[in-house]
Amino acid sequence: MAESARDLVRKLGTFLADLTHDRPADRIHADILDRLRDPDLPLDHRLAGVYLQDRDFVPIWTAIRNGASLPASSWETVVLPTVVHFSTAQALKANIETAIGLWRVARDAVSAPLPIEPAAATTTTTTTTLTPAVPLLVEVPEPEPEIIPWGAPGGEPDPPRRRMRLWVPSAAGLTLVAVAAIALVNYPEPAAIPGPLPSTHVFPDPPAPSPVPSEEPSPSPSAEPTGLAPAAPTNSSMRTLAPSAPRSLAHTAKTRTSVTLSWRAPAELGTGGLDRYRIYANGQEVASTTGTTDTVINLTPGTSYTFSVKAFSRMGRESPESNTITVRTDDPALNAPPTVPYAQSFDISGAGWPCQTVDVYLGPHLVVRPKTEANSFSDTIYVDPDGLVKDVNGASFHLYSGSWQMRATCSGLTQTRTIAVGPKSVDPSPPETQS
Repeated sequence: MAESARDLVRKLGTFLADLTHDRPADRIHADILDRLRDPDLPLDHRLAGVYLQDRDFVPIWTAIRNGASLPASSWETVVLPTVVHFSTAQALKANIETAIGLWRVARDAVSAPLPIEPAAATTTTTTTTLTPAVPLLVEVPEPEPEIIPWGAPGGEPDPPRRRMRLWVPSAAGLTLVAVAAIALVNYPEPAAIPGPLPSTHVFPDPPAPSPVPSEEPSPSPSAEPTGLAPAAPTNSSMRTLAPSAPRSLAHTAKTRTSVTLSWRAPAELGTGGLDRYRIYANGQEVASTTGTTDTVINLTPGTSYTFSVKAFSRMGRESPESNTITVRTDDPALNAPPTVPYAQSFDISGAGWPCQTVDVYLGPHLVVRPKTEANSFSDTIYVDPDGLVKDVNGASFHLYSGSWQMRATCSGLTQTRTIAVGPKSVDPSPPETQS
């Protein structure tokens, strides 16, 4: 006795469960989506038909696993993505051929018209309840126009047929192969077998060939099945739309080495929702975040930067650039006492200097060249009892009473301070202001 449609659907479900090591359906769905979203992997269009939501994927997977139903759309949305993702490169072709064989036999059984009981002979129905109690969807193909058999007078000559290796582990399965062969002659294009449908997807490149079970004769003279036929994804929920641009980029704080930015989310989030934002400074990516604010660090003091932000969807699509803003980081610091006694040494310091040494001048004289540590420095300017200071070359000059300009510089950055030298207790000549 031939196997029931329920058993054939369940056999396909068992094959998929073995292939996935009996993982939970939601975990299988999450693994497939993770591979689609991985920016380091090329897009495999055979995966792109998978349902985006697990609430769509899990019921279909469970129905196939239990032999309850086999919707025509489940090849592209559940079966093919599962086989492609969970097969090794060496086993992929054989697994696809096995899945096609199981799929065709099961779909033939689900689609075949069932005998009508005499009591219901006057009633037309498209679904029938089978025992046991779990309902199995049964689809009846629409009447076909009269077809001239291949090779008959007036018909086309016989084209070469593609042989399909079926995964038939039992003697009862061999009987079904013969039944399927008869169905091919009588129903060349059954409505229940999934074929290419109009696609609403948007892809950056032409879709790659995708294996889809088909009842059409193969135009290839090869006797061996390839398991591949060109097809575009047909799941309308998988349109890969990019997000729109982030809005209202602005800076909310800054220091010598950092700038804090904020922005508003895009009006359109793109297919699958947003994954993250990437921040660019002068055209180079400097940070990424999942929120709408972030602080860019390790910037150069006293330097202007032009910032922008882009949004990326979970499907890897990139938004246009946000508005751009230009922000100048704070200047480096130079610390010195505003007033120093005459003929007294004093300390100086600085922070935010992105160089190994800093040149410090008093008036025109280069007096010290301290080394920096973590962009900071400290040093002492020594003044002898006569008010003399030695520059870095060993030459002395008189630090008279009055105002002196102190200037620190390195790598094109400059910071100045004014200090007042106190009066000498006995000063033979009036001091002059130095610059």
